[in-house]
Amino acid sequence: MPTEFTLPELGENVTAGDVVRVLVKPGDTVAKDQPVLEL
Repeated sequence: MPTEFTLPELGENVTAGDVVRVLVKPGDTVAKDQPVLEL
């Protein structure tokens, strides 16, 4: 089931970022505050 989440603020005047690496696999259970992406 897809879940929306928000990204932390990337910095002043930064409006976009690239996903460098996904840290979890489809179907993995994710804990609160667990990193899931590298930007």
